[in-house]
Amino acid sequence: MRRATLAAAIVGLTQWLVLAAATAAPQVTIAYGDAPASDAALVHAHDILVKSQALDELGTFLSPLRLPTDLHIRSDACGGASRRPYDPATKTVTICYEMIARILDVAKARTSASDQDRSQAILGTVVEALFHETAYALFDLFDVPIWGRIDDAAIREAIDLTEP
Repeated sequence: MRRATLAAAIVGLTQWLVLAAATAAPQVTIAYGDAPASDAALVHAHDILVKSQALDELGTFLSPLRLPTDLHIRSDACGGASRRPYDPATKTVTICYEMIARILDVAKARTSASDQDRSQAILGTVVEALFHETAYALFDLFDVPIWGRIDDAAIREAIDLTEP
C-alpha cells in the first residue's frame, strides 16, 4: 500500500513537472553576437557591453513583465548601420555595436569631462538607447496604441524609464 501511494505520488509529481515545463512563462532571452575582429571600434563596443552586462541587466529589469511571448534581445554588428529595426516576426531587438561605438566616440571627444563624468555619460546614453530600442518590442508585444509617430513614443518611453 505504501509503495503504491509513493509510486502514485511520483507519477503525479512527474506529470505536474512536465505540464509546468510545457506552460513555462515567456521570458527575455539575451545573446551577445560577435564583433568582426577587423574592426577595433566594434570589438571595443562588444567588450563594453559584455563586461557591463548591460543586456543582462535589461533582461532582469524586464523580468517582472508578463510577456505574451518570448522576447529576444541581442547585440550584434549591423553592417555599418547604427540601428536595426525591431523584428516583429522573430520578436527580436538588436542593439548594434555601431551605435555603442558612436556613443563611445562622442564621449571620447568630450575631453573636458572627468573620467567618472564620461563613464556616467556613456552609461546613461547606453541605457537610454537600450530602453529606446526595447520600447518598439513592448509596443508590439502588448499591442500598445500609438498616437503620432512610433519613434517619438519610443523616445518618450525611454525618457520615462530613465528619469528618477
